This record gives sequence, C-alpha cells and structure tokens, in this order.
Amino acid sequence: GGDPPRVAGGAGGIFTGTDLAECILAGAGGVQMATRFVATEECDAAPAYKEAYVRAEKEDIVIVDSPVGMPGRALNNAFLRRIAERGDEIRGCFRCLKGCNPKVAPYCISKALIHAVTGKIEEGLIFAGSNAYRVKRIVPVRELMEELKSEAEAVLAHVQSLFVCAGGMRRASAGGPGASAALGREDQNRGDLSHRPCAGAAGGRGRRRQGRPAHMGLSDEGEAGGLRPG
Repeated sequence: GGDPPRVAGGAGGIFTGTDLAECILAGAGGVQMATRFVATEECDAAPAYKEAYVRAEKEDIVIVDSPVGMPGRALNNAFLRRIAERGDEIRGCFRCLKGCNPKVAPYCISKALIHAVTGKIEEGLIFAGSNAYRVKRIVPVRELMEELKSEAEAVLAHVQSLFVCAGGMRRASAGGPGASAALGREDQNRGDLSHRPCAGAAGGRGRRRQGRPAHMGLSDEGEAGGLRPG
C-alpha cells in the first residue's frame, strides 16, 4: 500500500551527488541518471561513443526532433548536419515507433542509434544529457557510485547538522538562562562544536553565500563539508 516513491529525472540535469541530495531534500525517493553511466567502463556502448562525451563542449549539445517530433538532446555531428540539409531515406522500416511514418520521417531512429552505439559516431545519433560536456573521463561504475554516495551523504549530513543546531538554539531561547547553560554543558559533553558545520553557519566563516538556497549548505568559501555547487 501507500504511494509509490517519487523518482526525479532531469534529462541529464542530475550530475553530482549534490544534485542527488537536493532532489532527496525536495521530497524525491530516488533519482534517474543516465549520462554519467554512459561514461563508465561497464557501459556496453562502443568506446568511441563514450569518448564523444569526454570530448564534447557545451555548445556541441543541441536539441533535435525524433521522427515522431519528440525533442531530445544530442551531440552535434556530421549525421545531424546531413539530416538538417537533406534528410535520410528510410529503407526497411523496423516499425519501432508508433506513429512514425517512414514516407515522411527525416531519418530512421533505430538505424541512427545502432550506428552510434556501435561506434559509427559520425553516422549516428548520439543522445546526451544537458551536462554531458562535464564528463571528463571514463570511470568504473563502483568509483562513480562511491563519488555520488559520498557527495550526497555529505550534503544531507550538513543539512541535518543545521537543523540540530537550530533546534538547540530554539530550546535555549525558550528555556531562558538555565536552559542555555544546560545546553552549553550538553554541547561541551559532546565535544567542541566550533568546527561543526552548524556552529560555522551561526556566524564567522560559515555564513552562507548571499542568495544561495539554505539547503545548499555552502559557506562563503564553499567549504561546507568540502562541497561545491553541482
């Protein structure tokens, strides 16, 4: 019973563990990612396909229409330029897309995708997310998962510490001097808080950057848990 978990997907917009954590904080039960996992050793796409991501610049990512008119992002290449100029004759239709009419479609998407994934990258359609240009190397899935996990956990732990700190301040304010003293003894028993994220957030170098959302947990120097904007 109950509602199914909400899964966030951003057409390549979820790229880092920080992005993942922000989705969790917004109420998502998980995220859907693809771009980062294309550039892994375990992905069965041809090496040339993966290297196209590594070499890509931001301006290489363009919006294209599928044969049924649905938009998507792809890396600009010789195939797309040829399609834009004169289209591509379709022979031996696979009937892979409902509503695709091979008599008027500009190209066969099955043929284009097969060419790309098998390494004929200048003859095929290289779908890519909006952040594909940020991929700089091909890594094992284990390494990528550890990176995403550690970044997300750091953000979530920092946000939790801010709530704990804020709760303590409210208790001290509501309880008067006696509660403040008790809270101080409790903090002392837990250890020095001067280096904790919530202590820094209350003043000094832990102040958040002007205009940043509170859940980002970024200090003026971007040092909160060693995090950087996603």
